[in-house]
Formats: sequence, structure tokens, C-alpha cells
Amino acid sequence: MQFIVLAPNEWQSRWMNRQQLFSLIGQQHNVTYGNGALFTWHFTFRKLVNSLFSTAHTTQDNVTVVNPSYFFLRTPRVALLDKISIEHYVAKLTKHISKEQPVVLYIFHPVFFEYVKHIKHDYLVFHAYDDYSKQSGYGSHEKENDDRLSTQADLIITSSLLIQERYLKAQPENKVKFVPNGVDYNAFSNASEQPIELDDIPQPRIGYVGAINQKADLSLWLALANYFQNISFVLIGPVNNLTKEDLNAFNELKKLKNSFYLGSKKKEEIASYMHHFDINTMIYKSDKSGWASSGYPLKLHEYLAVGKPVISADIEAVREFSNVVAIAEGADEWIEKVKQLLNENGQSTALAERKHVARNNTWECRVKTILNHIKQLDK
Repeated sequence: MQFIVLAPNEWQSRWMNRQQLFSLIGQQHNVTYGNGALFTWHFTFRKLVNSLFSTAHTTQDNVTVVNPSYFFLRTPRVALLDKISIEHYVAKLTKHISKEQPVVLYIFHPVFFEYVKHIKHDYLVFHAYDDYSKQSGYGSHEKENDDRLSTQADLIITSSLLIQERYLKAQPENKVKFVPNGVDYNAFSNASEQPIELDDIPQPRIGYVGAINQKADLSLWLALANYFQNISFVLIGPVNNLTKEDLNAFNELKKLKNSFYLGSKKKEEIASYMHHFDINTMIYKSDKSGWASSGYPLKLHEYLAVGKPVISADIEAVREFSNVVAIAEGADEWIEKVKQLLNENGQSTALAERKHVARNNTWECRVKTILNHIKQLDK
């Protein structure tokens, strides 16, 4: 099989399920990965000049990555120019595709539905990693693309049971499969040296690693930091799309002596920070209005592989792991769980149980499941 993958994030950006899955699938199959043609609003003269010296295709992590052109930008209001831009990008995307093997068009977001008719394929797979209907900017056009893509897809992979339920309302049961996120167990389970950046941050430390956006409950994080003034609260990850309330909380956190924001880290560095937090957290907004409540956290099994205590917001995907993850709702419960887990003192049995769960939820397991589902399409 050959895979043409379309996803919204660049390959070299923060690693998510697409990079984890296809860096492994690329060991067995030809994989081409892209983000689609750029739009006119992405244009800058600097980017244009830089593109003159960049190659159209690069090979990274067993995957052929297709770089966009700044000469053929999408212009949705001018249909002919927009079509030319898409077709130019598709020509680059399919350049190394053989006619001898079946092609799986693997799409991670409804925004790429417009490419389906332009790319010859044998199978269409839609991997719904979030409840897109709860994301900002999801209007009638986005819903239409979502509905069309899910209808035309031969297989729908969902990252959580709640997302699966959403698509099962309109699609047959044998078409929609639940495949949760996993973990690179070897990368996260092995203890590593403390990052120099943590040397001046006193213990105990409570950490959150991940995107700091509308899904993160920064008001709750601020309340905890104010309550536990003898504990260091550390945030790691990119900051974007904060609400006014979240931004205010983030700015207040910067003023606290026991609060530390360390920015984004390379994927190779993340585990070393997790190993040197006394508690790792998934401090998401658990109300059903946001997409975090229906997702399956990438950090879940990474934290468990590290082995340190974990506290999570009360979201559906985490509940089945309540034997290895402390679940809290509201500031009072979070405060109580923090007190309990700080007294664990590295109990070997608890650590071993967390690692055991992570070992059974690797990305290798997820790849095997997905490939088996695709092979079933032949029958």
C-alpha cells in the first residue's frame, strides 16, 4: 500500500498522532505527507524568497514531506485560480506515487475534503482526531465538508469513543472504528537527566505539558498555584488562541513566584521534563462546550509511561484509567488529589501499574490496528 496523508500541521511542528503513526507506517509502506496548498493570506515576500531555495520534497522520519509553493496560492473567491493552485499541489503530492500499488488517501481534517476529487485513490480514510464541530470557526461550510468527507470515506478512524458516537449517528457501525492515541514507550519510560532549566525551580513541582490554548483551564491552574504557594507550577507548550479569561489568568501566573512558563520544547526533550515533575497533569476544561471534553489526550499514555503520579480533569476518555490516573473536578477536588499524590513518595507498585498500562497502549499497537482495518476494506 501507498499512503497520501493530508493533515493541518507541518511535519516538523509539535508531534501529534499523525507524525507518530506515519513515521511507523513509513517503515513498511510508502508515505507522502502534506498540508495542502497555501492560501493568499499566508504570503510574505520573505517566505517567497525562502521558497526559491527549498526543495519540493524532503524525507523525514521515513516519510516524504511535500513543501508548499508560494507561487501557486489558493484564492477561494476566484474559482479557476483556486483550482489551478490545488491541482499544482496535488501534482507535487502524487509525484512519487506508483501505479502498481493501491493508494490510501488518509485525511486528518475536513478542510481537505476539496482534495478528494483531485487525487486518484483506492481507499479513503478519514481520521477524526477531534470533535471539529466544537472548534472555533466551524460554520456551515465546515459542516458540509465534514458531512461529505465522512459519507464518502471507506473508513472513519476516531480518537475517542465520544467522537465515534458522533459519526455513528449518520454512518454504518462497521465503517467507524475507535483507535485511541498511544505512546512511544521507549522514549518516555526511560529516566533521563534533569534539564538544566529545572535546576533553579524548587521541588515539589507540578507540571503540565501540551498546547496552552482554549482547552487548558488556566483559571484553575492559577487557583492551585495561589493555594499551594510552596509548590512550583510549571507550564510547557505553545500558547495560542486563548480566551480573554484565559489570557488574564496566564498573565496573573507570570506574576507568581511559584509559577513558571518554560515555552515549547523539542519532542526529544519533553520526557526529561515529565520525569522531573512530582505530578503530571491534564488540566483541561471538562465542560462539554469545548473539544477537550470529547478528545483523547496525547499526553495520557506518555505520562503513564513516565510513571509519575497523574491528575486529570474529568473527561470521558480518562475514566477507564481511574486505577492509574487521579480524576478531579473543580478546585477543591484538585487540591485534595494534589495532597494525596504528593504523599505517594514514589511507591513502586503504583509506578509499575502506570507503566504497565502504557506498555499496552503503544503507537505500534495503534498502527497494527489501523492497518488491519484498512486491509479489511479489500474483503
